[in-house]
Formats: sequence, structure tokens, C-alpha cells
Amino acid sequence: MAHLRDLLVRRRTIIIVCAAVFGFIIYSTHIANIQQRVDTCFTGEHLISTLATFKKRSNVLESPVLRHKRNVPTNSSSSITSPKVLMSSVTVYYVWCQSQYFEFRHYLSVKSAIQNLQPHNVILYYQYYPYIDNKLYNTWLSELQQEFPFFETVEAPSESCDNGRPSPSFVYQLTNERKGIYLGENTIITQPLPEKYHTVLSAVRENTGDIEVLVINEKLPCEPNLTVISDQSILLDCPLVTGLDNATDLPSCIVLDKALFPKHIWYLENAFGRFARKIFYGSSDVPVLKPSYDELVPNIGHMIWFGGGQMDFLFFLGVLSFLYVAEVDTVYIHGDQPPSGYYWSLLKDNPRVIHMPYYGSHMIYGQNVKHTYHKSDVLRVELMYRYGGIYLDTDAVFVRALDSEIRSYDAVASYDWIDWDHPFPAIINFGVTIGKKKAEFWRLFRESMKWFKDDDFSWNGLRRPYQVLERHRNLIRIDPRLQVICFNLKCHATWWENFQDAKFHHGNTALDWRKDAYSFHWTEPTPSAFRGYDQLLKSVGMFADIGKYILNRSGLMDHFTRKLSASHAVRFHASVV
Repeated sequence: MAHLRDLLVRRRTIIIVCAAVFGFIIYSTHIANIQQRVDTCFTGEHLISTLATFKKRSNVLESPVLRHKRNVPTNSSSSITSPKVLMSSVTVYYVWCQSQYFEFRHYLSVKSAIQNLQPHNVILYYQYYPYIDNKLYNTWLSELQQEFPFFETVEAPSESCDNGRPSPSFVYQLTNERKGIYLGENTIITQPLPEKYHTVLSAVRENTGDIEVLVINEKLPCEPNLTVISDQSILLDCPLVTGLDNATDLPSCIVLDKALFPKHIWYLENAFGRFARKIFYGSSDVPVLKPSYDELVPNIGHMIWFGGGQMDFLFFLGVLSFLYVAEVDTVYIHGDQPPSGYYWSLLKDNPRVIHMPYYGSHMIYGQNVKHTYHKSDVLRVELMYRYGGIYLDTDAVFVRALDSEIRSYDAVASYDWIDWDHPFPAIINFGVTIGKKKAEFWRLFRESMKWFKDDDFSWNGLRRPYQVLERHRNLIRIDPRLQVICFNLKCHATWWENFQDAKFHHGNTALDWRKDAYSFHWTEPTPSAFRGYDQLLKSVGMFADIGKYILNRSGLMDHFTRKLSASHAVRFHASVV
């Protein structure tokens, strides 16, 4: 019995020892697995420093950028032989942390992602909802919502942003929750990304720590506030667009580090300009307006006059300039009542001057039109669309005839001279304009009035058509020499380099009214030389020269000179008596 007992004790000891050894092996393996996870998982706060460290030691990427046609080096665990476009089930995320406008550069970022990543949906998490400026220029966010059916805006939790920038931890949570892509608000994707050669694709700006790109192809085995970098990640280099002026090719991603407007890409002849035009306009070609000499702008003039009342002298000079300088066939004055007074009596029997009764539109697209100046805005566009021709405000005059070259375009106008409406880069003044009937620009201009604001002076007639121009650059010719606008008795030519700077005007900058422009437009006030024929004949200077030139062309200079002399004689006789 004692022998059997000793045998059992020895067996139990052996079993305990074996169990201990086996347990140690299991424990060691578990510790190794934990250590491996620790080695590959870092807190979101460590993301930036980890990326920077990895970038310094990594031999996967060479400066300056990753090209999709490159193969992953042989020491990598995977290689790219035939890159595939990301599947359409992907979600693209943005995180919006600032109280600011959603600008054109942000619009381009989303459009580039939609085109090159083909996402199923795009989600913008915002801490402050992007707002529209009070001039209603930055409507790019609402346009995206109209164009892309699965663009979503979601209010983000407070932890989504850190000091006005997207939190790395929150960015990771978004992209790791399901196969997703995070893009910085100014990041442009220039080509489809390879699908799955590494678990993580990332780009971070070293000087700011901003994440520009984070792509997670498969959900990572880390806690929600952790991110995998290490050897499972590959870094993209997203250079600033300001450093790409002479680039002939673009990297996979770039960052728009400055404000951008459509006008900046119209004639930009480099790789970025071509790419941006392709994204926005659907063609990388520089927009070219093609003249057509088969059918010129109709040689008829249009003016608008609501409310009746006496025709003033500047209005009279405008009609004369239509007839004897621009040499139109007929001048149509559209309005509810014809003008009256002495100057109208000199014109009303002229068969080339016709009053066309028009009582004004009280509504457009179901919206009230109350103000007279907006009735003029509506009628002007309708006249150009229905009939085409040449339009002139009643405070403008022609100083040169319109040649066949300028009359060969579908629509022609010029910018207003000053930056009244920031952040609009410019607005269009249609006080003088020409166009062909049924031209597409006039149709789109009229259609833009579906968003009509009767309480805003410049929205319908100046700012809104500029937005049409931005989106359809090849439909209207902006010719700065069509008119020179004079404000506060100072004239500003929009072909001058700094034309929006009020310091530059005809008093200190070269301007030859006989050769440089087709027309002059006095918006406010009316120059004293144009307050009557007597004032004109006694005045000197550029304005007086223009008025006298028109009277000479019309053959009425002698008439008014005799009339002035007669009035002087009458006054002299009266004083003697």
C-alpha cells in the first residue's frame, strides 16, 4: 500500500509540473499576442507622432509622392500588380470644426472624392454647420446636396474636434467603424486609389499634424480610440497646391492651401488647372467662347422706362447715341408709359424710335416683383432672350459703333467696377449688354430668378448672373471695353489691372474715351454737363466732350447752339428792358 501511495504522489507531481509548463507556454503566447497588439495599436493622441516617426524610418515610399503605377518594394508583405478602384460601398468622411463658409475649394474636394473614389455616400460631420455669407456667394454645400443624392450632414459629438481641428481619435473611429475614407476639408484626390495593398493608407501634414487622408480597408482589431499604424500602414504625400505651379503631373492627393474661385482655374495652364476644370466643368480644356458670324446680334436697341415722366437730357443723349453712334436700325423704349417733355418731343416722331407698351411683371416663378428696378431686371433678360439685340440703360451712352466681332457672340457684358459684394470675386453690370435671341446664357439667367429676392438690390441682376457665368464659362463673353462705369463722377475701366481699387480712375489713369471703350455709364450721380443742353454747351472736360460728340453725330449741335443763343438774346433783351 505504501508503494502504491508513493506512485500516486509521484504521478500527481508530474502532472502538476506538466500543467505548469503547459500553462507557462500558453501564458507566454498570450503575452506575446498582447505585446503584438500593443506594438501595433497606439492611442489617437499618439497618431501624429507615430506617423511622423514611421515616415522617417519607412522605406516604402520615396519622395515626393506615391504613384499608383509604382510597385511596393520587395521587402513589403504585399505588392501591387494591377491596382483596382475602390468599391462603391465605401463611405467618405469629412469633419468640419470651424465656423466658416463652405467654399469652392471644399466643393472641389468632395467632387474629386465622388469622381475618383466612387463612394456610396459622403458624410460631413460638423461641429458648426457651414454657413452661407450674407451676399449668398458660397452656396457650394447646397449645390452638392442637389447634385449628389447621398451627401449627408451629421452633427458631430463634442469630442470630434480638438482646438478647431478634427480629433485624430474621432477620425479613426469614423474610418474604422466600417470600410471608409477620411479626407481633410481641403484635400483633393486626383486619381483612384489602389484598393488593398496595405490595411491603412494615410497622409498627415508634419508642420500642423492635420490628417489629410486616412483609408482603412478592413476593420482593425483595436479599441475604438486606437489606431493601427506600424507596418500595416503606408503613407501618402499630399503636397500643397502652391508648390505645383510648374508640375506636369499630379500626385495622388494635394491640399488646397489658399482660397480658390472658379475664375482661378479658367485659364490655368498647368496640371492642377486641367484637373480642376475636368472636375468642375467636365472638360480639362480652357473654356473658349466661339464667335459665330453666320448670325450677328440683331441690330436693334432696347431701353426700359417705367413710370412715365419727363425724359431727361442724359436719357435723350442715350437714344441719340443708339441712333447715330451705334447706328442701330430701331430703338425700342419698353415701359408702361412713354416719356414726356421737350427732349421726347424731339424723338417721338422719329420712325426709328418706338415706344413698346409693357406693364411689368408682378411675379416671376411665383415670387413677387415689387420694385421698379427689379421689374427692369426681369424685363431686360426677357427682351434679350426673346428678341436679342443691344441694351442700354437710360444713364449710359455709346461712343463707338459695335463692330461685327463683338456682335458675333451669343452674349456680351462687362464686370462692375468695384468690389461691392464680397466674397463675390466680381459681379456683372448689365447696364450695357448685347446678345442673340434664345442664347443659352439668357435662358439660364432667367432660370436663376427662381431664387428671387425682391428686397436685395444686386442679387437678381448682378450677383446671380455672375454665378451663372462661373458655372457656364463658355456661354458669355466678358468684354471690359463694352462699357466704362462712372461713379461719383470718376470713371473706372475694368481692363485696368486694379480696377476694383477706387483710387484708380480716369483722373489719374490713362483713358481715351474715343478709342478705349464702346460706351460710358454714369450710375450716380448725373454729371452737371448732362443736366441740360445749355449746361453741356457751357461745360468742358471729358464728359462734355462726349455729350458734344453725340450732338454732332446726330446733327443737332447747331439746333441747340441756336436755341442757347436765342435764350441768351431773350434774357439780354429782358435785362435791358
